[in-house]
Amino acid sequence: MNKEQCIFGHFILSDIMKVIFFLLVFFSVKGYSQEILDTQNLNCFKTTPHLSMVQNLNFGKIIPYSQGGNITVSNENVVSKTGDIVLQGSTLPACFDLFMDCGKTVLISYLKKITLNGNHGGTLSLKLNDPDCNIKSSFVTHSNPTRITLGGTLTIGSSSKTPVGEYRGIIQINYTLIHQ
Repeated sequence: MNKEQCIFGHFILSDIMKVIFFLLVFFSVKGYSQEILDTQNLNCFKTTPHLSMVQNLNFGKIIPYSQGGNITVSNENVVSKTGDIVLQGSTLPACFDLFMDCGKTVLISYLKKITLNGNHGGTLSLKLNDPDCNIKSSFVTHSNPTRITLGGTLTIGSSSKTPVGEYRGIIQINYTLIHQ
């Protein structure tokens, strides 16, 4: 074997090794990128289960007159009223985000009737709606987080029985992982 053949043979071996190395790196990177894209498309990632409040249920400013009445804020923030009351300001349904791995079966529960206490005395009765149409009492998580939206109906007494002030209460939502 002369010197030129060795060098030529070395180039061939070197070029083949470069091609094999390039193919290994290329396919490794491509496979890794595909895995990231699939995770992003599903909007799923591993997480510690927890519930986070996004916004409070808000009925705005309410002015009751002689008879009082009811105000309903739907899960979609559609407002209706009955009776002798005037509504001012903005309303919002309560929103919570449930962080849970995708594909898990979850059971949620909460008290449907809540008493709101006024800062100058008095109480109001709040009846919460069922969760929005995408969430039932038990469901399988398909995204992370899963949004839970709750509206409700507030019963207001007459102006003589309902002291002016801010009324507050607590919505406690419990969740139970049914399927691991």
